[in-house]
Amino acid sequence: LAKMAVEETGMGIVEDKVIKNMVEYLFKEQKSNPIPIEISQKSWLTRLFQKDFDDSSNLLPTIPFSNVLRPYQINAFKWMYGMSKLKMGVCLADDMGLGKTSEVLSFLDKIKEEGKEKVLIIVPATLVENWKKEINKFAPHFSAFILKGENEPVDDRIKAYITITTYQTAIRLDYINRINWDLVVLDEAQAIKNYYTSISRSNAISAW
Repeated sequence: LAKMAVEETGMGIVEDKVIKNMVEYLFKEQKSNPIPIEISQKSWLTRLFQKDFDDSSNLLPTIPFSNVLRPYQINAFKWMYGMSKLKMGVCLADDMGLGKTSEVLSFLDKIKEEGKEKVLIIVPATLVENWKKEINKFAPHFSAFILKGENEPVDDRIKAYITITTYQTAIRLDYINRINWDLVVLDEAQAIKNYYTSISRSNAISAW
C-alpha cells in the first residue's frame, strides 16, 4: 500500500526494507495482540480502486459466456476482472448450484483473450471430472491438462492453457512451485484455510 501511495500521490519515497519490516512487525503482533489498522489519507486509495472498476463496469464476458450467464454471474465476472486489475485475489462465495465454475471460466476466457497462457486450478479429487465437464460445455476451445503426478511435464513445460490438479498432488510436486502461473484457482479453498497445515505451506505458488 505504501508503494501504491507513493506512485499515486508522488509524495515521498518509501524503501522496500521499511515496508518489509513494517509488514513483518504487524503480522507478528497480530498473533498475540490484534492491532486495529487504519489507512489515513485514503482518498488516493478510493480513486485508484475506482478507476479500475470504472474501466470494467461496462465490460461484458466473451461469447458464448455473454449469452448464457445470468445477470448476477456477469456482475461476478466484472468483479473478478476489476480485482485482477488491482492484482488482488477474490473469494467466490455464491451458494452451491449458482454457477461459480462458469463464472470463473468466463473470467479465464477474458484473460486468455488478453494474452495469459498458464492457469493452475487446484481441486479436491472428487471435482476433477466436474471441471473437465464444465470446460467441455462452456469453453471447449480451452486446452486442459490433468496433472496426476506420474505425467509431470519435463523441462517445466506448460502443456495446456489450464492445468488441473488435486490438493494431494499439489503437495507432492515441485513442478507446480517452479512455474510462474498467470492465475491460480482454488476450488473448495477451505482446504488451505490454516496456514500452518502442510497443504497451505505447499501452496506458496507463484502467480501474478
